[in-house]
Amino acid sequence: MLNRKSFSHQYKMSTGCCFPFTGNSHRILLTLGLTFFFSCTQKDNFNFTYDVLNDCIAKLPKNTRHISFAKQDNPEHYLHYGWSQPETTHTWSNAKQAALLFYSYNTKQNQTLKITWQAIKSQTNSAQDTDIVLNGTSIGTLTAPQSLSSSTIVLPAHLINPGINKLEFRYTYTEKPKNRDLSVSFKELIFTDTTEMIKQPSDNWAQKPGSEFSFFMELPSAFELDIRFSNPQKSNARIDMTGENTNTVSVPLPRQDRALRKKIVLPRAGTYRISLSVTNEFTWKQFKIHMKKPGIDQAAALPSGRKKLPDKSDILIYVIDTLRSDHLGCYGYSRNTSPNIDRFAEDNTLYLNAYTPASWTRPSGASIVTGLLPRNHNTMSRKQKLTDEFITLAEMLQAQGYHTIYFSTNGNVGKTFGFDQGFDQFICLPESKSREVHVPSNKVNDRIFSFMDSYNNSKDRKPLFMLVWVTDPHSPYTPPDFAADLFGINQYTPISNGTNTFRNIKKGKISPTPSQIEFLKTRYDQEIFSTDHSFGRLLEKLKNTAVYKNMVIVLTADHGEEFFDHGGLQHGHTLYNELVRIPLVLKIPGLNKGTCRNKVQLIDIYPTILDLLEIEPPCQMDGISLLRNPGQNRKLYFEENLGHNILFARLDTEKKVIFNQKFTRLPSKKIIPTVEIFENTDTHEIFPLGIKNYNDRLVLQELIYTTGDNASSDNTGKSGNTVEIPPELDERLRALGYVQ
Repeated sequence: MLNRKSFSHQYKMSTGCCFPFTGNSHRILLTLGLTFFFSCTQKDNFNFTYDVLNDCIAKLPKNTRHISFAKQDNPEHYLHYGWSQPETTHTWSNAKQAALLFYSYNTKQNQTLKITWQAIKSQTNSAQDTDIVLNGTSIGTLTAPQSLSSSTIVLPAHLINPGINKLEFRYTYTEKPKNRDLSVSFKELIFTDTTEMIKQPSDNWAQKPGSEFSFFMELPSAFELDIRFSNPQKSNARIDMTGENTNTVSVPLPRQDRALRKKIVLPRAGTYRISLSVTNEFTWKQFKIHMKKPGIDQAAALPSGRKKLPDKSDILIYVIDTLRSDHLGCYGYSRNTSPNIDRFAEDNTLYLNAYTPASWTRPSGASIVTGLLPRNHNTMSRKQKLTDEFITLAEMLQAQGYHTIYFSTNGNVGKTFGFDQGFDQFICLPESKSREVHVPSNKVNDRIFSFMDSYNNSKDRKPLFMLVWVTDPHSPYTPPDFAADLFGINQYTPISNGTNTFRNIKKGKISPTPSQIEFLKTRYDQEIFSTDHSFGRLLEKLKNTAVYKNMVIVLTADHGEEFFDHGGLQHGHTLYNELVRIPLVLKIPGLNKGTCRNKVQLIDIYPTILDLLEIEPPCQMDGISLLRNPGQNRKLYFEENLGHNILFARLDTEKKVIFNQKFTRLPSKKIIPTVEIFENTDTHEIFPLGIKNYNDRLVLQELIYTTGDNASSDNTGKSGNTVEIPPELDERLRALGYVQ
């Protein structure tokens, strides 16, 4: 593992090497929902191998056998909606309806569920009759007891999905002791032991006698099974492959220990449900599939005309916090919020489909500087910091002789959270103990201009890498006087846009009218206009220097902002487009101006800059150089873990799938589906489709690879990357709305 202290020397001695991170999770590369590894197999040109045991089965969350609702047992990653915080021995349902998620892969046998619970006492002596609903279908009614005891109910096999399942409890009443809604207290749930697969030494998997294990895979029409197994009791074992609207292709396995290599021809390529069935003791020692290498999309990623950079050009990354792309003129917005950005986009390369991997600042910022998805840099929640195990972009450029400087006005991407790595100068504004919530971008310009005047006149000037992070559009929306009357704001009903107002809206104490919502949105647009003005001034300053012509400039944002698009306000709580679609404009010397429709993400900035400078990356990144043809068929991944919201999403050529593992949607408290699927043509994401086919199931399976037992709550971290937030910073973040 390289850290900041050892990087400079070791990198120079190891050019071209790939330095691994700790843990296999950092090596996730998802193609067609699978992880492929190169094989020397030449027969039938099957030149890729997929290890089913280690790269699918091993990644899936374990079957749910027991859920303890005691606080110390961390039941949060099972709790979906309608729950209070876990207490010492139990957790309360705090609404008329609550749901939890569990995992199972055996759809062949019924399960028995034992519930240990207790109803809140009714003031009218009503019975707490509870309708139990499995994956949307009622399976019976149980009466929650008035004293702690257990009840049982059967979960029918035909209603169980391979993978994720939802169990709902719909109650007769709630009561309000101590002014909080309560319905039923849960101590534990015990499922029939349906653990079909048990990991053994040497990556072997023992399958339980009489069980079936089902999952989904995308398969070509022809491939080769390569299996080794132990069958000491001569089990009747088989592999069934069932496609959407196709006959099942079954492969019976010999009734003795052996290896089997067999060519399989399916009716057509597509997504298949794979079921492994055994009657007696059986151990899978190897389960690989050899197939042809998937085709590579050769569509041009950028307008033509790229030339090599002259020597080491200066580099500027300009991040506008909380800027959603559909509020800019260059993305089709009707208001003239961004004249300078629009001209900059006209003269350079504008990405029409750019995304952030998360919807709040810290994980998005960490993805910019590491080229990794949040699950891999693990800087996702309020107390997590970016550790020094990662080689940041600033460290890479610093090792190449760049002078590195960072101007930031958001403490979430400051020193406390590890974002100073690799910077010769780190300027976080305000620098004093000022109570100023925002340092406006025009004041940031003053500091930048002062630095540039001095630096550009220095005798031994190095190439410059400058990261600028401004927060004007972030709430509270306080535009300067020259913008405060723009866009007809006087026609809307005023409402305070301070932190307390937003907090009270989320608590349901204030219900803004449509006119007041438009007032807030207009204030936001005014702040965009003032930021655009500052960006224009910075460009003019740069154009007056000799370095501008060859300078690389990246203009982007960390996330967007919601104005009740889906019933909420601000950001950090969903993965809808208003929060994850962002602007991205690249100025690269020698690159023709134009637009690019390929799907791109913030994780691509780091590898793109390295590619421009012809520098080998320090490790395998999740991002792709935008000079290397990511193609129209690329899949993007998103995730959020903040407060009471844990969710994951994937975007492909046709659909976006969102898995809402846990959520609290304030202020609406709206019950939303576990899985939401939208066509990409539904840009405002208002017509959810629901799960329609096996491919939707495959995408959901892929999204749960990082959930279940691996999910962390907002207050926990991995690799020792949690920090105590200093009181002064905590107060500033609270003023920005990051602490409720």
